Amino acid sequence: MRWYACLPALAVTLFVATSTAARDKVPLVGVVISGDPQSPSPAHVRQRDAFLRGMADLGYVEGRTVGYDLRFWGNDTASIATIMAEFARTPVDIIVTQATVGAHAARAHAPSIPTVFASVADPVGAGLIDSLSRPGGKMTGGALLSPELAVKRLQFLKEMLPMLRRVAVLSRRGSDQHDRIYQGVASAAPSLGLELDRFEATGPGDAAEVAGRIMRSPAEAVLVLEDPNIYFNFFPMPNAPPSAVDAFRVSIPTVCAFRNIVERGCLASYGPNQADQFYRAASYVDKILKGADPGELPVQQPSKFELVINKRTAKILGIEISHAVMYRVDEVIE
Repeated sequence: MRWYACLPALAVTLFVATSTAARDKVPLVGVVISGDPQSPSPAHVRQRDAFLRGMADLGYVEGRTVGYDLRFWGNDTASIATIMAEFARTPVDIIVTQATVGAHAARAHAPSIPTVFASVADPVGAGLIDSLSRPGGKMTGGALLSPELAVKRLQFLKEMLPMLRRVAVLSRRGSDQHDRIYQGVASAAPSLGLELDRFEATGPGDAAEVAGRIMRSPAEAVLVLEDPNIYFNFFPMPNAPPSAVDAFRVSIPTVCAFRNIVERGCLASYGPNQADQFYRAASYVDKILKGADPGELPVQQPSKFELVINKRTAKILGIEISHAVMYRVDEVIE
């Protein structure tokens, strides 16, 4: 037999091998969630498990049809950049993350990888996407309606504390997003008979000083704008060592955005159910894995909201929550 007679058979063999390899390649999804890598809080575990359940409900089987690289970024948001750079080197096929800082880190350190953000306060205002209906680029996911929800939280504070007159607004210095949110709550405050005082913090270095100024101020309650750095520094994880801001949580009523911050001592929260946001993120991952362009997938608005009260914090503060408010509460944390 001449040597070239075997070429057709060789071509078939190579085609079969290549097709099998392509078929056997399991897509890898990198998932980054806020939380302590060594001991994530129950809320962060719920977010992770909700995403995995969403993928399973869509028919994905870990190890057979999908793989996961699951990370918690800890108390230092700077570590997100390291994780995203590792995802780019791996590389993962899709990134799932949360918060504006997570989405910005993905775009900066893994710009070619499609990214699904489970929850970002204002993705358009943050410059992450072009519009909610047509994001453009490599990103899509779920928005939080933060400006509108901040006003709702202010209204809730007034309902919970009818005699309330002065509220401190705790935000992150240098945040354009917080500037926009503050403008919204400042516009709503007069109709509620409230005056606002804004306090800005940057990180662990000034958290105790800012907390002290709030406690010495005439403010009778605090509206805490959502931001990982603010939450980590003013509401440390349950297993964190004692800090100078511990007195803050039991000296003045605070309202936050998410349930997991109530678990860490905040009096109350009102906002999207974050576990549900992660569950819904799975549908985007499914679409992208099947060939959809993330830039063409409209950003979803939250569909499930929850009002949560920390009963222990209320007792320490001497606050009696009215029956009218308790009737609307979705969960009471003892």
